[in-house]
Amino acid sequence: QIETPTSMSNFVLETSTNSSASFLTLDAAGNLVGSGCCISVIRVSGSGSVVRDVEVLNVEGGVGVYFVDKSSKGNHLLRVHVHHCFYGVIFASGLDAAHRNVFQGGTIEGVACDSIVFAGYGEAVGNIVRNSGYDCGTDPPSPA
Repeated sequence: QIETPTSMSNFVLETSTNSSASFLTLDAAGNLVGSGCCISVIRVSGSGSVVRDVEVLNVEGGVGVYFVDKSSKGNHLLRVHVHHCFYGVIFASGLDAAHRNVFQGGTIEGVACDSIVFAGYGEAVGNIVRNSGYDCGTDPPSPA
């Protein structure tokens, strides 16, 4: 858990090429205060990474999981539980079928706005989405 607000980073975990992470709780605790488009608990960059059995939560002005790198491919997020974020999962603009990234078997709930955003190509397979989209009419809070 991030204990105090930080402008040092606008993510909790960033993947790189062939990264692996599992059995973690990544709690931003509402303390990601970086600026820009890409405030997220997990930022997916690079290729060939696997993130599995991870809980992602508490980023009020950002994204739970952001596939942000339009050149990344072959990343798999399996059984990831995203909750209490402004957006759930975003596949960035510029991703195409040649850059296949997958969010599979996860749960997305308690998300204020959009649960899954396909600005670019991505695959969402076998996920549970519930109790989301209840506060999309407002802009996400601005970072402090």
